[in-house]
Amino acid sequence: MDFSTKQAWEDLRIDNPSVGWCKVVWFNQMAGPDSHEHLFFQCPYTMEIWDCMRKMTNLQNVSYRMDNSVQEIAEKKVQNNIGMVVCKLVLVASVYYIWQERNYRLLKKRERYGDELCKSIKYNVRLKMLALKVKKSINMMIMVDKWDLCWKKNSLFAI
Repeated sequence: MDFSTKQAWEDLRIDNPSVGWCKVVWFNQMAGPDSHEHLFFQCPYTMEIWDCMRKMTNLQNVSYRMDNSVQEIAEKKVQNNIGMVVCKLVLVASVYYIWQERNYRLLKKRERYGDELCKSIKYNVRLKMLALKVKKSINMMIMVDKWDLCWKKNSLFAI
């Protein structure tokens, strides 16, 4: 028999009767236009963010679907060069800040323009890059140029 997480849950859980407030707590909040697929990176707002951030990496040809983007990054043969490290940082930071923006809009009724969010993502990724120890290479020099950094003695510095 094949393993199934759903079946394991059904086998292990205690089936108690429903309480009157269950629908207040358990609801499908990701239905409709706020689905993960839509949010990462199908809606016009997040497409704008993803376009902006892809230009800062070698991800220009990566899909607008997050699952495809993750798969394409994971399938790259070399994972530890500066280009791939930056790709991963950009993807993670983009998802984080887009989710944060979603929460701001829903919970705080605040919005940021796409260029503001891109600036926040770039700032965050740039800070992470400053902590990297890197060897000089063509790929590294391309990233230095795109991110307005300089390289000296295996370290990156802000300009």
